[in-house]
Amino acid sequence: MKTLKSTLVLGIAFVLIAAPGQLLAKKKIELKYKLHQNDKFVTKSNTNQNIEMENQGQTVNIQSIATQDVSTVVEKLAANSIATSTTINKITYSQSVFGRKITYDSSDPSTYASGPAKALGGKFNAMIGKSYQTMLDDLGHVISLDMRQITG
Repeated sequence: MKTLKSTLVLGIAFVLIAAPGQLLAKKKIELKYKLHQNDKFVTKSNTNQNIEMENQGQTVNIQSIATQDVSTVVEKLAANSIATSTTINKITYSQSVFGRKITYDSSDPSTYASGPAKALGGKFNAMIGKSYQTMLDDLGHVISLDMRQITG
């Protein structure tokens, strides 16, 4: 009987403690994009990657840093969707492996004129000035992504 009373008192105490939090809880908010056609955004993304791996008993360290400068334009707005076009304006990339450094900068042709960065330059330069289209809902979730112009 004493255990039942203790359990009942603890249960009531728990309800009394939890109830005010529920009563005072704020309403749920929903954040949505409020964009206008032809709005333009400029973004710079940086990726810094460090890789360490074992290869035939040797430890290999690879450090790479990649940046992309892109501009995004809102092309079309509908009730629950946003169509954007993003253009790649500039790419830089540097990698260090076995003490050897590769540097590429799409705005500096001397960085990809010869050597190991020449192969990178061929691929990256083909992406400069190209655009990809994204369809988003008004909460920012990607509905579709079309990268055919970039991947050719």
